[in-house]
Amino acid sequence: MNIDPTTIIIPVVSILGSVLLSALGSFLYVRQARIDLVNEYEKRFNEKKWKTYLDFTTNVLKQLRLAATQDYDSESAADIELNSLTAELLLVGSDAVVIAYRQWRKFEQVNGQRDTETLNLLFRVVIEMRRDLGNSKTQVNLDHLLGMLVPNYQRSL
Repeated sequence: MNIDPTTIIIPVVSILGSVLLSALGSFLYVRQARIDLVNEYEKRFNEKKWKTYLDFTTNVLKQLRLAATQDYDSESAADIELNSLTAELLLVGSDAVVIAYRQWRKFEQVNGQRDTETLNLLFRVVIEMRRDLGNSKTQVNLDHLLGMLVPNYQRSL
């Protein structure tokens, strides 16, 4: 009894091909699932970043309005809210945002909220936030921000 080698080779090749295709499909599925998971985490992180930056900017505007109308009170609701936002900024802020924020707070503690350089450092935080949110080529500078937010602001020369 002679066995034709093709009767053995064809089924073996067929089985190996099926196993290889199955393994490749599984590998690609797992790889895509990991990519999708990373993308979902990045999306959630960016949504949190947007919310935190927006809350921070809203709080800063409240503080600027308070400072313009009355004496600065470090126990104001806006300042207490800012302290709670600090933890969020530490988690979601880029390195540049965290560094700019720390420089602003340190300078503000020594020189007060109404000092011109304090305001400049605060707006540097906002500019770094804009860059972090994807506007890396922003042309907005301190004069633009001050002009938007401070009544009767005269551009520096």
